[in-house]
Amino acid sequence: MKKGLIFGLLLLLIGFLFWSMVISQLFNPVEDIAAKMDKENFQWFTCPSCANLFMAEATSKKGSCPYCGFTMMLGIEHKRVLATSVDKSQFASFFSPACNKLFFAYQTGETGNCPYCGEPILLAAPLTISPEDTLPAALVFVKDYGGMILLAIAVLIALASAAVYLMLQNRVILSLEPVGGALRDKQKIELLKRQIKKKHLSLGASASDDIQINHPSLKNFKCTLSFVRVGGNTHAYLKRDVNEPIWVNDKPEYSVQLKNRDKIKLGDIVFEVHENRN
Repeated sequence: MKKGLIFGLLLLLIGFLFWSMVISQLFNPVEDIAAKMDKENFQWFTCPSCANLFMAEATSKKGSCPYCGFTMMLGIEHKRVLATSVDKSQFASFFSPACNKLFFAYQTGETGNCPYCGEPILLAAPLTISPEDTLPAALVFVKDYGGMILLAIAVLIALASAAVYLMLQNRVILSLEPVGGALRDKQKIELLKRQIKKKHLSLGASASDDIQINHPSLKNFKCTLSFVRVGGNTHAYLKRDVNEPIWVNDKPEYSVQLKNRDKIKLGDIVFEVHENRN
């Protein structure tokens, strides 16, 4: 159970990391903020020093020109009403991680400054979403319901992990198939992976035995299957509960290590051992 839980958590972690990578590629901070930005809070400004235009939030605090770094007040005195000759498509949005704010400026290809905090920023970012643009419907859905999608993925991974774990636990590791003797009540014995975790299994005709074989010749027959794990492999041993031998490949043995294709005689029934280590 612990291995199944660890396996499921590992898959969940891998899925979460993959999802985070996808989301980070689809929605970078600049596009996210630009798409949600309230354009009414932004104003166009003209730098008194270099006479270049940029767009930023109008405040009563000191700022700086993103091109030349000239200190200026981001207030009404430097606001500029755009003429019809100004091409807005020449401007790109830039994001400052230092103050978590957005501004618009020319792509000069040179290092400039954030107008709010002065953080050095390369003014060569690719064009991003303008305030008027909207995201495609599919991306909007993924973005709005990202948490629910991630939860659904986590549930699917958990269910898949549980299914894989149960499938592995119910896998037949060892089987004893009747091939000779009194086969009136022919029955094949299959041992599952989850069964051998008990270390010891009783085998006999009693209803209280872990493995019950209904056959007259086994009325007073009782033995124990023991399992020992060595080097990643599980070895099965068979021993009578009384000091009497078990016939293996027509030879008497008191403690038998079951091997593939061995023929084990229990009462009047001969079983052939089949191992499944895949």
